[in-house]
Amino acid sequence: MGWPKGYVVEPSSKQKFLWFLKDNLGILFSLLALILLPLWYLYAWNKVGRDPRKGVIFPRYTPPEGFSPAAIRYIRRMGYDDKAFTAAIINLAVQGRLIIRQEDKRKYSLENTGVQATSSPEEDILHSQLFAQGDTLELDNANHMTFSASGLRLHKQLAAAYKGKYFSANTSWLLLGILMGFILLAVSMIFTVLYGSFWGMLLLIISALGVIVISAVFGKLLKAPTLAGRAVMDEIDGFKMFLEVAEKDYLQWSAPPERTPELFEKYLPHALALGVDQQWAEKFSSVLAAASEAGQGYRPVWYQGHYYTGFSAASFASNLNSSFSNSIAAAKTAPGSSSGFSGGSSGGGGGGGGGGGW
Repeated sequence: MGWPKGYVVEPSSKQKFLWFLKDNLGILFSLLALILLPLWYLYAWNKVGRDPRKGVIFPRYTPPEGFSPAAIRYIRRMGYDDKAFTAAIINLAVQGRLIIRQEDKRKYSLENTGVQATSSPEEDILHSQLFAQGDTLELDNANHMTFSASGLRLHKQLAAAYKGKYFSANTSWLLLGILMGFILLAVSMIFTVLYGSFWGMLLLIISALGVIVISAVFGKLLKAPTLAGRAVMDEIDGFKMFLEVAEKDYLQWSAPPERTPELFEKYLPHALALGVDQQWAEKFSSVLAAASEAGQGYRPVWYQGHYYTGFSAASFASNLNSSFSNSIAAAKTAPGSSSGFSGGSSGGGGGGGGGGGW
């Protein structure tokens, strides 16, 4: 059956388009979030996120003057993490201001020596915060308030001293992008609930995950060093080159410093902060082994305990970067919550097993 054309008014192209939009507004705003957000971030990156041009990088035998290992890591990463906290504690130990004691594979404590030494402001604050309640502090989550507060104070001090002066996080540009993505997704969700379909809901979920990933990526890309920061980063990269270079290349450089146990200890916190602790330790394996064979019985006086056999530089550095670092992270976590503690590597080969390697 049928009726003559015109008996029912045929919808116009405009009306069909409006109906289509109404039925698919949720999908439209989801797609807009995935299109407009990257465009905004690209504009923001071009405006404020471009890094100054790098200078000439050449090996430097000393770190930038006046910068602690924690500061070096903070500036180079343009952000704070637990490894900066660990490097600061180890540097305080190297300076003789505290002793790290290892009782077994995963049990450590810090002991205040009372020694006064020239340190950076952030390390002074960290030292006073750690031992505010006494001269011995176990790395146990029963003391999580002390460790959490100490890490927060270190972070605040580093941010106050270096953020803005040496790099900019450009947080306001990032937050505007996040706000834009949130608004578009919120509108998309409203229309998807009212008029959408299964596919519209699926696209909304995909768009939400896309917004999170895009914001995380550009959150890093938008960070940019200042001109002063770029100069310091060039010095840091030159110092890192010195720390990580292979032994055969090290010996070919012009007047490199003599490899001694004292030099190994002095720059070990810096190597850990820059992620090249194993390369640094490997250059001293033969030197420290020779010292032991000569009857000197080398071992760092600031790292003590009952879990020793024979010293190995590589194993010792590995233990600091894994078991000790993980113990610090676990100690900052309140009891009953997930700490992510995995135990880590506790010695590696040839260093006396799981207790730290000597």
